[in-house]
Amino acid sequence: MTTTTYAADRTALLIVDPYNDFMSEGDKLYEATKETAEAVGFYGNMHKLIPAIRAARIQVVIVPHHRWREGDYKGWKHMNPSQVRANQAQGFAAGSWGGEFHPEFGPHHGDVVVLEDWAQSGFAKLAIDPGETKTCMFRLTADDLALYDKDLRRVVEPGQFRVMVGSSSEDIRLTDRFEVK
Repeated sequence: MTTTTYAADRTALLIVDPYNDFMSEGDKLYEATKETAEAVGFYGNMHKLIPAIRAARIQVVIVPHHRWREGDYKGWKHMNPSQVRANQAQGFAAGSWGGEFHPEFGPHHGDVVVLEDWAQSGFAKLAIDPGETKTCMFRLTADDLALYDKDLRRVVEPGQFRVMVGSSSEDIRLTDRFEVK
């Protein structure tokens, strides 16, 4: 058996979506993961792993996906099946208990919490025919720029922000920057 060693200062534990909806028995999405989680001893292993990682002073990074909000899909004409299911289930609903981080698996003091990921945030999905052009306007709010600081408070840090627009993340056609002071 080969043993691989990783430098603690270049290693992190990524915990994806430690929301109550996923991690709490009886909540919206728990049943969908229960069989696999039990088969691999997921919760028992996480109860051992997370404290060991923190004791070793290895960085913990919380990676949350978008929390459902009322109106997320308003005006969308062409939702894909996973978007339809997400809208119906209202998983990780912002402001609900299910949309809060699970106390055992969510962030603790000193952890890094990245911004919620949702590829279509900020504007309604547009239906554009080939060759057609449309103007799309959207507003970036402080909430779009916020992150959790080391004390787990949502803050907007000063600095440069870059906005990119394209047909996909691999086809960026416009970029601009702005500064928050």
